[in-house]
Amino acid sequence: MYVLEHNISQSNSTRRSHHWQAYGFCGNGKLLEKICAAQPDSKHWRVVKAAGTCTDALRYCSAQAYGKAG
Repeated sequence: MYVLEHNISQSNSTRRSHHWQAYGFCGNGKLLEKICAAQPDSKHWRVVKAAGTCTDALRYCSAQAYGKAG
């Protein structure tokens, strides 16, 4: 499974922090690379390989949506 992530920067009065937020997942990494390259700020996007399958991710997202996850 591959995950499309966007670099989110947050700053407060003392420091600036960055974190990667997942925006989508797919079994086809090349498709996500095309989406990543098409973004206006493509240097702030990346595709990473993740453990598990798309079915696992869908199951997790479904549980989150219905408040069943711990």
